[in-house]
Amino acid sequence: MGMFLCFLAMIAIFILFAIWQTKIYHKKIDVLKCEASLLKNANEYSDDAIVIFSKNNEVYFANKAARKLLQLEIHYRHKPLPKEIILQTGNSYAQTIFEMIEKQNKITAETIHVENIALTVGDTTHSVNIYIDKSEESKDLIVCVIQDINIKAKEDFERKNKEKIDELTELSGYSKAYEDINKFILASQKQPGPFALYLFSIDRFDIIRSTYGHIGADKILQKFAHILQGYVSTQNLAYRFDGENFILVYQGIKDRVEAIRIGEETIAEIIGLINSDSNINARVEASVGIVLFPEHGHNFNDLIDRAFNALEYAREKGEGSICIFTNDKQKKEQQTDAIKISEIRTGLAHKEFILHYQPIIDLATGSVVGAEALVRWKHPRLGLIKPDKFISLATRSGLIVEIGDFVLHEAIRQRKIWSKFDFRDIWISINFSSRELNMSHFAIRLEELFNMNQIDPGFFNLEISEIDVTNDIEKANVEFAILKKIGISLSLDRFGIGGSSIKDLHGLPVSMLKVDRSILGYIDTSKDHQEMIKAINALGHTLGMTVLAEGIETKSQLDAVKQLGCDFAQGYYPGKPLDAFEFQVLIRS
Repeated sequence: MGMFLCFLAMIAIFILFAIWQTKIYHKKIDVLKCEASLLKNANEYSDDAIVIFSKNNEVYFANKAARKLLQLEIHYRHKPLPKEIILQTGNSYAQTIFEMIEKQNKITAETIHVENIALTVGDTTHSVNIYIDKSEESKDLIVCVIQDINIKAKEDFERKNKEKIDELTELSGYSKAYEDINKFILASQKQPGPFALYLFSIDRFDIIRSTYGHIGADKILQKFAHILQGYVSTQNLAYRFDGENFILVYQGIKDRVEAIRIGEETIAEIIGLINSDSNINARVEASVGIVLFPEHGHNFNDLIDRAFNALEYAREKGEGSICIFTNDKQKKEQQTDAIKISEIRTGLAHKEFILHYQPIIDLATGSVVGAEALVRWKHPRLGLIKPDKFISLATRSGLIVEIGDFVLHEAIRQRKIWSKFDFRDIWISINFSSRELNMSHFAIRLEELFNMNQIDPGFFNLEISEIDVTNDIEKANVEFAILKKIGISLSLDRFGIGGSSIKDLHGLPVSMLKVDRSILGYIDTSKDHQEMIKAINALGHTLGMTVLAEGIETKSQLDAVKQLGCDFAQGYYPGKPLDAFEFQVLIRS
């Protein structure tokens, strides 16, 4: 009997223990349900997909994003997934989400993070990051967060667009600069807050891009932006304005002296770091234009316009220069220059430029054997403008390359016409700039142009300044060798003032030296100038080159250069520049 009572007591204790465990379990389930309910309310409209599975792999909860991603029906609760979720990383074995959870459980007891994985539901595949919570509170339920990478990338793009971030440099762009600077100006109306605006511009950037390509140029832009970002603080802001131009706003600067000092220190540090970077092949310089608020303007547009005026003036001083805006004659001159630059661009678009041809005389026979193609601008308001009025502006603005392209195409077109007229073998001499020489594959482009127009390259002579050649003798050697192989003859223009050595000349495949007109100015009266011409003739002829004397304006000068041994002459006395029709009349006569 005693044993029976003992047995009943043990059963009662077991039942009570089971009831107690059941209550604890249900209480915990109620807590989890409460937590899940809170989770649902908090995350129903999260952009990330949040889904909670039971330990039997049934869906307990799914927010809006999860229901869409996993293609769940309206009555999805406490049911298995209607479609398998297949996961795969790279070329690894494909598995269901539950297989992955089971496998990861054996590896780690921590929360599971799997990134950049392909998730396939039915016929749809997404790139996702998956986060699975395995904490103590959720061991009976599996909380799974699925982040769609494509959505995240879109969000990042929208964020950058909202913040107006420049994609290449990661700096804020023009629009953000416009907003921020105008905010500074509005705020200063309540509490005065002077600031300096620095406009940095990488010098010769068009040459850098043509020489090193877009990738090399973009590296420089990114490096410049990265260093400039280091100056950003609560007081200073940096932006990529456009192209190779960057803005730094420095608040609290009170006078011009401080503004220039900080500008010099800043640009020196930036350029020093860029040029010390082994990944940057080009030698980089930058010019700086500075304006002060409120001294130089009371809105963004005025400040930027004047910063560009200051920058243009800095560039006139030379590469790597810095200039602060001044409200005097400089402003008027710079505004005039800006108008001319815009007019040059318009003139090119409207085909206002033409070529004149100045005769080149053979001093031995007195006959016309060639012509130099000289660009003229038929301005609709100012009439015919000579190049000395616009070439320097075109060079500084980069439009010289477009003008050079026009001259080359027009000269080729005209030479084809003369070939059809069966004119004698008149060769055309064309000036080209160091910018064109530094352009990628310049010689190859020329060869393609001659082939396309079916014109003999032997009819053309290309002239480049001696100074431009000596600045980069190695590159000139390479390009000249290719041009010579194509069949084009080459001349050194303005010879006698560039300091070429015999060694330099001996290595260059040049066929003609054009003596600079400054040496010919007193050739008929100055013994020193005559001796210089004799020396140049002796040097040229020794190296197998001909010598052309340009800028001949009188008969006595013409007689002098002929007597001193020059081969050709060019100038207003032998023949002034003529339009194409007038030059044809001259040839016929």
